[in-house]
Amino acid sequence: MVEDNYNWYFVTDPTDDISGWMKGSSATTTLTYLPNHYTQQASYEATSSDMLASTTRRVVIKDAIDHYYNGTTSTPSLYSSDDELNYISHLKAEDFVQKIIYGIALREDGPTFDNEKVTFDYGHGVMQITPYQVFSHESTSNWAENTGDNRGVASHIDIPPCATNASNLYVNCYTYAGDFDSVHTKAYKPYAGNSNNPTYKYYSNTEQSIYANVKDGMQILSQKLYVNNNDNISTSTTSGGYTFTASERKTILATEHYNGACGYVNDVASSTETISTYFPGVSTGDISDLIEKMHYIGNNAVCAQLHSPAELAIVTGDGKEVGVINGEGRSDLPFGIYDKEQKFVKILNPEGEAKYSYKVTGTASGKYGLDLTFKNNGETVTFVARDIPTSSGKTHEYNVDPVALSEGKDDAVTITIPADETSREPRTIKVGQRLTGQEFQEKAEKAIKSSEAEIPANIESEQESSENASDSDKQNPVADTSTDLTSTSTSKVEE
Repeated sequence: MVEDNYNWYFVTDPTDDISGWMKGSSATTTLTYLPNHYTQQASYEATSSDMLASTTRRVVIKDAIDHYYNGTTSTPSLYSSDDELNYISHLKAEDFVQKIIYGIALREDGPTFDNEKVTFDYGHGVMQITPYQVFSHESTSNWAENTGDNRGVASHIDIPPCATNASNLYVNCYTYAGDFDSVHTKAYKPYAGNSNNPTYKYYSNTEQSIYANVKDGMQILSQKLYVNNNDNISTSTTSGGYTFTASERKTILATEHYNGACGYVNDVASSTETISTYFPGVSTGDISDLIEKMHYIGNNAVCAQLHSPAELAIVTGDGKEVGVINGEGRSDLPFGIYDKEQKFVKILNPEGEAKYSYKVTGTASGKYGLDLTFKNNGETVTFVARDIPTSSGKTHEYNVDPVALSEGKDDAVTITIPADETSREPRTIKVGQRLTGQEFQEKAEKAIKSSEAEIPANIESEQESSENASDSDKQNPVADTSTDLTSTSTSKVEE
C-alpha cells in the first residue's frame, strides 16, 4: 500500500500476534526502512519469534555487543550502529573499553539475562533500559514531570499505549504500576489488566529483541561519553597513587553515568571480573589494571539525586562546582559527573575530609525531593528529603556531616534557607536522616520566630524612635524645613 509518500507493509509480531502497518520504504526515494527479503522470511521469523534459553541468550548478547561496537553502518536498520541519530560506533572511536560493556550487561541483568524482566523502577531487559524518574514520581503521582524515555531510543521501538512522557498510560502495561512499589518487579500484563487484551512488550527473549535492547543500551552509553564534555578528555590524571589515562577516564565516567547508583563503576568492576564465566572466549587479563582502578575510584563517592522542579549542584570548599547552574552543566573535577535530564550529580573519590555543599535552586514553584548518598569504603549512608517547597530562583543549601548522619543524629544536616517574603534574614535549620515537607515548614517557621526574638532591645528602641520621629514630622511639616544640615545629617546616621 502507498500512502503519504511511503510504501507500507502489513506485519505481524509473532511474539504477541499484534498486527499493523509499518513503513517499508519511501515511495519517492530509494530509502528503505523494512527490506522485504521474501526468500529469508523463515530466518527472520525465527530470530523474531523463537524464545532463547539463558545459555543461548549469553551468546547472542556477546554477538550483539561485538556487532554494534565494531559496526559503522548508517543504513536505516535495527542492525546498524549509526543509523538515524545513533552513533554507537563512537564508543570504539573514543577508546571506550569494550569488555566493560559485557560487565555492564552482567551487572544489569545477569546471570539469567532475562530480556523480558522489568524491575521495580521500570528497568527493561539485558541493559536495563529505564524511562526517566517514572518510579520516583509515583510517590507523588506527579507523572506530568516524566520527561524522558529511553525505551526504544536507538531501536525505535514505540508502543504509544504504554507511554510515560507526561503520561501515566504505562500503568496499563505493567503489574504493580503506579503504586510506588519497590518490592515487586513490574512484569508485563495484558493491557489494563484485561485478559482479553494483548500484552505489549518492549523487549522479549528472541534474538531480534535482544539485539534491540543491546542497541538501545549501547546508544545510551555512547551518549554518556558526550555529557560533561567527556569526549574531549585528552590528558591523564592521578588519584591515590593511580594514574588514569584519558581512555580510562572516559570509560570510567561514561560507565558511572550509565546508572544512577552511587559508585556504580565499582559494581561493574566486580561484574567484569567474572565475564569469562558467562561470555565464551572473553578474558580479562588485559584489563586487570583498569578493573583495579574502577574499584578504587568507585569505592568512595558522594552522590545527589534530585526530583524536580529545580537544578542541582555540588560545590566544594574552594568553589569548584559539579552540576547544573543557571541551566548550564558544569564539572570542575576530574571525576565529577552530572546529568541534566535525570538530575543527578556524582563525585567519585572525593578528597579526604573535603567539605561539600549541595545546592538546590528552584526553577518553578512546586515541591522537590532530594536524595544524598555518601559512600565510604563500600559503606553507604543516605539522607532523604521529600515534598520540600521551592520557587523559581530560590536556593536551599544543604551541608552534611556524614559521620553524624551515619550515627543517626538529628542535627547531621544543616539547611540554609534564603531571605524571602516570610523572613528578612536567611535562616538555618538542622535535621536528621529524613526530612518531610511538613517538618521543613515547621522548622523554618520556628527559625523565623527565634530570629525575631533575638533582635537586640536597643535596635528595637531605635526603630521605634525612628518611627515616632517620622510620625512627628508628618504632623509638623513646617518644623522639618527649619532643621539645619547638622541635625539632618545626624538624623540620617541614626536611621
